Amino acid sequence: MSIQQLRKKAADPGVSKFAQLDIRKDMHLSILRPSHLELKVLSMRRNLTIQEIFEEFVSRIITGSPDMIEMLNDLETKKRAKQAHKLTNIDAESLYDIIQRG
Repeated sequence: MSIQQLRKKAADPGVSKFAQLDIRKDMHLSILRPSHLELKVLSMRRNLTIQEIFEEFVSRIITGSPDMIEMLNDLETKKRAKQAHKLTNIDAESLYDIIQRG
């Protein structure tokens, strides 16, 4: 069943709660409290749920929305830079230890 078909089925008010369990996948996310609070406020101002926001967010990523792909690329670049920085610090500490033992 395609994503579009699943979305249509999930939106059908006649679908039982039991059938909903077969359609949806639960997720657990941990985000910083201030981020959660801001997201909650923004969603309430628009009469949206956080679930609706995340579903749209995921949908845009899956469909290849250019701004979402750019965001993923930025995140990947930041993560690689952070990992490289950690490796550099580890190398510096290792060299310092070697010099001290020297």
